[in-house]
Amino acid sequence: QVATLDKRLVRCGLAESSSDARRKITQGGVRINGEKVTLGSPTPDAEYLLQAGKLAAVRVRRSR
Repeated sequence: QVATLDKRLVRCGLAESSSDARRKITQGGVRINGEKVTLGSPTPDAEYLLQAGKLAAVRVRRSR
């Protein structure tokens, strides 16, 4: 089961709710490995850096 990007932001603690996460994404404040993402952007299969804003970032590893 693959979580959508907005749900992943909430799970990682980078957004308070799904609507907050969607707002951050649409305003261009979310990056994966330094690249801006949109709501339809896929998340990488391997480890990646998920950033929300200038200071908040987490390293995400997918479990098997």
